[in-house]
Amino acid sequence: MKTTILKSMMAVLMVLFSLNANADFVQINGISYDIDDDTKVAKVIGNSDSYYTGNIIIPSSISHNGVKYTVTSIGDYAFRNCGGLTSVTIPNSVASIGFSAFYHCGLTSLTIPNSVTSIAGAAFRNCRSLSSLNIPNSVTSIGGSAFSGCSGLTSIIIPNSVISIGDAAFQDCTSIASVTIGNGVTSIDTRVFANCNSLRSVTFEDGDQMLSFARDPTSVFSNCPLEKIYLGRQISYYPSYDSPFKEKTKLKDLTISNSVASITKEDFSGCSGLNSITIEIVNLAKWCTSPLILPSPLSSYAHLSLGGKAIKELVIPEGVNSIANNAFKNCKDLISLTVSPNVISISESAFSGCNNLNSIRFEDGIEVLTINTSSFSACPLTSIYLGRNLSYSNSPFSGRTKLTSVVIGDMVTSLGDYAFSGCSGLTSVTIPNSVTSIGESVFADCI
Repeated sequence: MKTTILKSMMAVLMVLFSLNANADFVQINGISYDIDDDTKVAKVIGNSDSYYTGNIIIPSSISHNGVKYTVTSIGDYAFRNCGGLTSVTIPNSVASIGFSAFYHCGLTSLTIPNSVTSIAGAAFRNCRSLSSLNIPNSVTSIGGSAFSGCSGLTSIIIPNSVISIGDAAFQDCTSIASVTIGNGVTSIDTRVFANCNSLRSVTFEDGDQMLSFARDPTSVFSNCPLEKIYLGRQISYYPSYDSPFKEKTKLKDLTISNSVASITKEDFSGCSGLNSITIEIVNLAKWCTSPLILPSPLSSYAHLSLGGKAIKELVIPEGVNSIANNAFKNCKDLISLTVSPNVISISESAFSGCNNLNSIRFEDGIEVLTINTSSFSACPLTSIYLGRNLSYSNSPFSGRTKLTSVVIGDMVTSLGDYAFSGCSGLTSVTIPNSVTSIGESVFADCI
């Protein structure tokens, strides 16, 4: 047993000796380095003699005893508490910036070279004089508290290369007014923008990858007076937690990109100040077949628009096979609707509250179209072209007193019970020879 322990201790000592033999500490032009003789690389480290001050230029390589070493990293705590350090030039050879490397420094501006792939936790924490920041499209991770307390920053652009943003990365950056988050980000940790009490605009760039909010999503934008959101990504968070946007009562303007497949009523619940929702639909089929549930407590979707324009004349394209609940609810500018023959179902309240919708054309088709009773509630329909056989539990068109014209297409073979009953304003009905079955009270009480 003793022999085994002794051998283990000897092995550890040999490793340590080997490491010490291959590493050395040098100081060149006032900058301290840890150099490795095996790999011929150098790491910037803290100055044991004094704090760094003024303007520092880090070279891409150094020479020591006739040997060239490439500077590849800035080590942990290298410039920590260097309040007199106003600027630093980082060469393109540097790939990583270590933990607390520039903590509480006096930096006023910072350009990170496109060789850097990782920014460690607290790397620039409490650099309160830092007013401008350029994160290159090479960085893949931003560590926890990396820029927290940088109260001089006014805007942040997270490049598409970044995959993860650590806990509290930009917390207490009290001057930040706008943030753009690249489409490569797949995870955002807790409190990332907490207490950024000037943050009013957030853009999530268009992308296909899911964006996940970890643990406590509500903490990400806590105490942020968000007014405008562009959502270009599908978001997810644990079902047991609330949405990161819940009860953002100052949120007024929401744009949902075509890249988003669906949203839920929980995503923007309690956003009582919302008065404009724009859905940038290119692929309408994707949206109509997905559960489009617009946020509550918004009671009216009068400002709902497609591609930034209010809906007036809507043509449901051939790629759509169903229209989900509330899909176009309260689109008050909608006047006419054309439904392709591929649509086989129109769900509950799909067009309810469209109080200017007067004309519907169901294109000719052989597939039976199922319509919910409430699909067109509160729509002042005046004309209907019916090119399909319908299926319903209760007719969605009965009692339409403003309906004056009904034209039945040649593909229709039957009219269901009470289909147009109570349509007292009907003055014109066209029924083709293709109709072989007319149900009970189809035109009852039509004067």
